[in-house]
Amino acid sequence: MKWTHLSTWDQEEYVLGQRTPEMVRHLAQCSSCFAEVAQMEQGVALFRESATAWSADSLATHPVRMPAAAVRPTSMHPWAWVLAAVLLLLALLPFSIEHTHLVTHQAARMAEPMSDDALLQQVDEEVSVDVPSSMEPLTHLVSTSNHTATATTGEKRRAQRD
Repeated sequence: MKWTHLSTWDQEEYVLGQRTPEMVRHLAQCSSCFAEVAQMEQGVALFRESATAWSADSLATHPVRMPAAAVRPTSMHPWAWVLAAVLLLLALLPFSIEHTHLVTHQAARMAEPMSDDALLQQVDEEVSVDVPSSMEPLTHLVSTSNHTATATTGEKRRAQRD
């Protein structure tokens, strides 16, 4: 039977209380692992005792005093909350009115029938964007004139005939 000892991780889990039946069984049979776990438990117990003693000593020599401002209740009266809410609403009212006006104006504009020419003009304005200077050389490759398109297709036809 192959025998494997508990890893340090398993020993720590055992000490922290995350024990599995296999760990308990192994520790009952292996004196080496049992001694290591007992040493780890003793170290944790010593640390706990010293931390508790240090904390008690520290509180005895330097008691924590609460500042006077922290002792006073800081709750507001209900009428103060109502006043704060009303002031907030009054401050936001102009923005709400302006937003409502804009939405109503846009809805009215959308409801109006738009002529085809006006729609095409609007689309043309949105699509027509100046080309950045770094992209200008690319504009010469793509031309919208009929002359360039006709010359290109004519050259293709001649190349196909040859």
